[in-house]
Amino acid sequence: MAESSKSAFTVSQLNGSNYGTWKIQCKMALVKDGLWGVVDNSDPVPNVSDSEDKKAKYKSKKDKALATIVLSIEPSLLYIIGEPDDPVVVWQKLADQFQKKTWANKLVLRRKLQSLKLKDGGSVQQHIREMTETFNELSVMGVAMDDEDRVVQLLASLPESYSTIVTALEANEKVPSLEVVTERLLHEERKLNERSSSSTSDGAFSMRHKRSVRCHHCHKLGHYQRNCPDRAHGGDKQKSYEPRHEHKPVAKAKGPDKRAGKHAAHSTQASTRYSSDSESECDTVGLMVSQALSVGSTNPDCWIIDSGATCHISNNRSLFVEYESLEESQSVTLGDGHTLEAVGKGVVALKLELEGGKTITGQLHDVLYVPELAYNLLSILKVTKLGKRVDFYKSHCNIIDDNERIIARGTKRGDLYYLRCRQIHQAHISDAQLTVSKEFIWHQRFGHLSESGLHMLSNQKLVDDFDYNTAKSIPLCKSCIDGKHHRSPFPKKGRTRPQNSLELVHSDICGPMKTPSLSGAKYFLTFVDDKTHYIWIYVLKQKSEAFSKFLEWKAQVELESSLKLKVLRTDNGGEYTSTEFNEYLKREGIKHELSVPKNPEQNGVAERLNRTLIEAVRAMLSSSTLPHRFWAEALSTAVYLKNRSYTKAVINMTPHEAWNGRRPSVKHLRVFGCTAYSHIPKDERSKLDPKARRCILLGYSNTTKGYRLYDTKRDRVFYSRDVIFDEMKLGFEKEQDESITESSNHFGIDLSSNQTDDAEDAVPDENDVPDHNDVPDAIDDREMNTETEGETDTVRRSHRERRRPDYYGTWIYTADAQRREPQSVTEAMTSNEREKWSEAMEREMKSIESNKVWELVELPEGKKPIGCKWVYKVKTGADGQVERYKARLVAKGFSQQYGLDYDQTFSPVARFESLRLLLALAVRNGLTVHQMDVTTAFLNGTLKEEVYMDQPEGYVEKGKEKLVCRLNHSLYGLKQAPRCWNSVLDQKLKEIGFVQTVSDPCIYKAVSGDDFIIGIYVDDILLAGKSKERMIEVKSVLSNMFEVKDLGELNYFLGIKVAQNHKDGTI
Repeated sequence: MAESSKSAFTVSQLNGSNYGTWKIQCKMALVKDGLWGVVDNSDPVPNVSDSEDKKAKYKSKKDKALATIVLSIEPSLLYIIGEPDDPVVVWQKLADQFQKKTWANKLVLRRKLQSLKLKDGGSVQQHIREMTETFNELSVMGVAMDDEDRVVQLLASLPESYSTIVTALEANEKVPSLEVVTERLLHEERKLNERSSSSTSDGAFSMRHKRSVRCHHCHKLGHYQRNCPDRAHGGDKQKSYEPRHEHKPVAKAKGPDKRAGKHAAHSTQASTRYSSDSESECDTVGLMVSQALSVGSTNPDCWIIDSGATCHISNNRSLFVEYESLEESQSVTLGDGHTLEAVGKGVVALKLELEGGKTITGQLHDVLYVPELAYNLLSILKVTKLGKRVDFYKSHCNIIDDNERIIARGTKRGDLYYLRCRQIHQAHISDAQLTVSKEFIWHQRFGHLSESGLHMLSNQKLVDDFDYNTAKSIPLCKSCIDGKHHRSPFPKKGRTRPQNSLELVHSDICGPMKTPSLSGAKYFLTFVDDKTHYIWIYVLKQKSEAFSKFLEWKAQVELESSLKLKVLRTDNGGEYTSTEFNEYLKREGIKHELSVPKNPEQNGVAERLNRTLIEAVRAMLSSSTLPHRFWAEALSTAVYLKNRSYTKAVINMTPHEAWNGRRPSVKHLRVFGCTAYSHIPKDERSKLDPKARRCILLGYSNTTKGYRLYDTKRDRVFYSRDVIFDEMKLGFEKEQDESITESSNHFGIDLSSNQTDDAEDAVPDENDVPDHNDVPDAIDDREMNTETEGETDTVRRSHRERRRPDYYGTWIYTADAQRREPQSVTEAMTSNEREKWSEAMEREMKSIESNKVWELVELPEGKKPIGCKWVYKVKTGADGQVERYKARLVAKGFSQQYGLDYDQTFSPVARFESLRLLLALAVRNGLTVHQMDVTTAFLNGTLKEEVYMDQPEGYVEKGKEKLVCRLNHSLYGLKQAPRCWNSVLDQKLKEIGFVQTVSDPCIYKAVSGDDFIIGIYVDDILLAGKSKERMIEVKSVLSNMFEVKDLGELNYFLGIKVAQNHKDGTI
């Protein structure tokens, strides 16, 4: 606490989470003592000519202001301000640290405000204080909240027990002031406490008496054998006593098959576990909601973790991302005997909250929909049947997967455990998350075709190989909303349709598009046969190409159908009314029907088609996250799919069948924009090169049998027939770590198979690949970098599991060493470069020993060591040549637990904009830029927490195998390592006369005022200075502080090649 020198006024110490409140109090303390002027610079700084007395008074005020500020900061945060000597600088540093007005910080505070809820029995005064602090923090961020907003937020955070007072306040026409509401709430709190104490005293004697009674039938406390509820339910056989934890089952299952399920075993250890050893066979539902839920104080949107329910249950239809109605409803029996009906089941998506603010998206399968149930239930039995484990503790519980990872957490409130999660409603689900539904996959494969259209395809059997279940509903598709939402249509007027194909054809041109296609096109031209509604499409760079494309199209369709074009209906666009176009139509005897200017309804078929195609393209690009330059690819695919989709214009067949005379197969269809792995022909790879390249599906070939693919690395479009698809990944999605992907996609609670195609089906056979004759000519490839995959011999695929023989191991490591870096010690030591890797490991261990990074100790009881591994890297220069082999020992920091072996982790790095500006200043001021690399930088950081680690592989000391490393300094891989290193480096730079710039904490300038700048990017240091002597001086000082490598003048940094020309003054 800091106390003013003139009064007993105190300022709450700044602890990192109360900056808004602290700033107001500290400012008022400074104002009260007349010191604020030296902080905001409103007091003029004395001139050189001023009297010594005036200078002394100003310095005294400045020192007092500095003391007031510094003494009101917790010691653990003093590293932020370094060596304080100026209150203005200290005040600004604290503002930079805690008052960054970024949207992310505002979002954090908004979430914090929404999460503040008063618990039953909690202190109203404390709750209001916490909310006020959050209001102040938001105000500091520039998010002003008036009294009305604060009152509304406060009332919304109250529990059900305060509903009476909230209802009374709502009766007022005007929102009462915050002071009035606070007074009323404190009065209501006193009344509730009086009622509670009264009821407690009345029943104290009987409760004390009952708690000491043990039942001789079930061995539980609180009742006699004659009143045992187990006997009342027919359990006459006396049970052996088993200690049970305090978590009361919320639901008990029963279903049509009447099979009884056994509860998972309990234990009396520090935590109670439910494991997959449970022998429950209850696959059907029906449950009882206990009296614990009848209070009605629980949020209906919460999820209760229930050890008695045999199935997950939700009361909210909008939470289901996949849903189907039950043909026969199933009963759900409540504790008071009432029965509710389960009317459907499906998949529910949840955002699970983990420690440290992390969240993962999970999905619960086979969730029953019971609209009348007051709460959502998570079945422990369902979880454990999938091989997961639930550990119960006194205040919380953890759901743990097979790899010992915590995938979900619960918090205990009263006698119940609540899942820590946020609801994800259908409207907020991204298309990438809706990957479990086969029906939704078909919706995407057909270019986001409507649900009714998919039903017609299935019910009327308009296409072959269409595995679609019409009983299941498609969840709300956000991409369709973004791409297709429009006003309701006007009533249509009936018209007569032609008897034959090509009797009437509609045509229109759409464009220009803002973004050119891959081939540079900005327009597209459509032709629609009125009889069959078959569509042809061409993309154009200029409208003037329309006539040549018309001739090309006419020759093609007349040859295919052996029919002649009779009527062409278009708008009045200049591309259709040119002299050349009209003379040709007259010469061929083709009637040209033109719509009246500004009356597009007269060419309604073509105009409506343009809108439909644009909507489909918009939805496909939105779903796949591909850039707009792929619009022509999406357009071509949309036409291909529309010709194979249901339309009211053609009875009992698709346009494809109506035009070609054969029913199309859709077995080969895949989701547009999904990840594809194309086979690489033998002549394009060596023995040990990968046999497939990662691509993106753009559509179906218009010249060969195969798929049209985009190679993201080579920026090329090509065709291939040997492709494996991953329809769960869309667009330019970064490849993620396997463990993270599994957690985020499948929740870790229900990992039932959602794959629609097995490995064999994923590789199309001759009949699965699209026929080039069926593909519209949509894309002009003449100016694109395209290539065609060579044909490979079709080899029968074995169904046996393929394993690499052990006797190939050494040979493979040796032959492949030059192509990739080792992934393990064994691989490094069996490679051709084993001597280089061994030297690199020795260098790393010497650095660790010289820095005294750890000491070997016995592992204390209750502690768990983290693992470590060797990471190998070949460092290359700007010319791609190998400069050195580097081995680094990395701690497996992912197993650290927040609050136990790490706390704060944030560490800044210089922004690229700042580094570019540093180079620009160097050019302008004639500075030379040098580079230094700190060897094993993280080893210099000092740890505050107790962290234990296993001894590294290959360096376990003989006779001390059971000892572990107690880390004294940070190590690469630890969560706090970057912060520890940055703190040490920041302190050292300040010691040698450098200060952080206001704009970027990783750009330092000299206090002396000379043109010397230092830029920090983790362990890479840029030095920009004009004087050679000054450069040598700074390098020498840094070399004495750390083990560094002087790389000389900057020529290669963060993957960027840099050329400095001192003569011309350029970089």
